[in-house]
Amino acid sequence: MDGSSCYTQVPAQDHGGPSIMERFKRMLPPSFKRESDPLLAKSWMREIEKIFRAIRCADEDKVTLATYMLQERADV
Repeated sequence: MDGSSCYTQVPAQDHGGPSIMERFKRMLPPSFKRESDPLLAKSWMREIEKIFRAIRCADEDKVTLATYMLQERADV
């Protein structure tokens, strides 16, 4: 396994249209900052998954997009 596989990569362009990242950001996804309440964490995941369905996100891009929204301690 080479070292490059440890880095998060930006999802590929969609043949001339907006990238999956651009489409994701247009949906105004909520950020996540280490919520201590499991219900808030679950609610955040539901919102992110709803966006994934709306933009028809491929499974291989979901981790990249979700981790993009992590902030503060959740991003460590």
